[in-house]
Amino acid sequence: MSKLVENQIKINETLKIILDSDAYRDSSLIKYMKFAQHLAIITENIDDVISELIRIENSLAFIRASSAHHSMISIKVLGKMINRLISIYGKEHVLELELREYYELIKPGYYFSGTRIVVIFKLPLFIKDSYDLYRLSIAPNKYQQALIPPYPLIATNRKGYVYMEAECPKYNHWYLCGEKMDHQIRQQPDCTQELIINQALDKTCQMTTITLSRISLEELDEKHYIISFPNATKIHLRCARDDYTILSGTYLITVPVNCFLFTSEFTITNTNDQIEGRPLKIMKLPYDKEAHANSSSHVYLKSIDLTRLHEAQHHLVTQPTLQIEQVPANYLYHTTIPLYTIILISVLVVSGVLILRHFGLLQRQPKVKNTPTRDDIYAKPENPGSQKTAIFHHLKMQK
Repeated sequence: MSKLVENQIKINETLKIILDSDAYRDSSLIKYMKFAQHLAIITENIDDVISELIRIENSLAFIRASSAHHSMISIKVLGKMINRLISIYGKEHVLELELREYYELIKPGYYFSGTRIVVIFKLPLFIKDSYDLYRLSIAPNKYQQALIPPYPLIATNRKGYVYMEAECPKYNHWYLCGEKMDHQIRQQPDCTQELIINQALDKTCQMTTITLSRISLEELDEKHYIISFPNATKIHLRCARDDYTILSGTYLITVPVNCFLFTSEFTITNTNDQIEGRPLKIMKLPYDKEAHANSSSHVYLKSIDLTRLHEAQHHLVTQPTLQIEQVPANYLYHTTIPLYTIILISVLVVSGVLILRHFGLLQRQPKVKNTPTRDDIYAKPENPGSQKTAIFHHLKMQK
């Protein structure tokens, strides 16, 4: 950034010289040189800005990555952070999890401090208030009327409530919800809140008349179901013995483990017995049929026609299985044994050739003759007194 500021000052000075008609009046070439310098500085600034933007983009991309905190915070450092938070806010305000589970809660963030990017990690560990989460099902009563909530879920306690569209992330037995604009706690009177807390119908409760054309089924978990029978329907329950009964109306069905419930349209079974909660039992409420009939609206609920979907599913199920050509069990022996045989023969042939060459070289190697000694080459003269020096004089001439 300081380099960009210096370049901008140079650009301003160069522009003043170019725009000044009195400057360099005698030689206009200097102005053109200043103009070229001006263009070079602009190009340098553009390159610096582009490189800085690329650096910022890379930094932000790394920060926003879901695995950024995994590479920046070790288990040891995370443990110290949690202990520090517990010492500051108290153990009751920190969610108790395994250290590795905290990585799923940490959210990376950043902010700018001057020319630097400061990386932060948001830890949603503080439980200010706890609420009970309820799933709101549309179940008509015996008068074919029901309460239709604005959202499928509500979190409530004695202090307030909040409607929710979906469940928050679950850790152990807790649903951890962040503070958002659509998660603001409400305290004004509400029909569902009053019905759950005090088990009483409030004046704000608006009943809706519902007409079902077929049986409706809602699965709460593998053990609990809400079933509405618009007409008398025969039920078959198989659980160590077979029981038959006829039901009409809306029921909370509890299916024991390893039991089956059969109707003419569906079959319910409980094999794993995974329970996500417990149903809320509301005692018998006083109900004025005429008062609610005058103020209620009417809704017709029909099932979606899934005939074609069922036909396609049946077509896929009834298709013949693909016949995969089976490889003979002895096919492996027919391919590997000849290959290993060829390799073994090749090794033996190469080894034999190398051995024959080695012995052939030893046999063809000539006998080494005795090397003559210095005395044999230069024999001593018989008469040392008659020795001539011409050779020595000749050697001296060659130097």
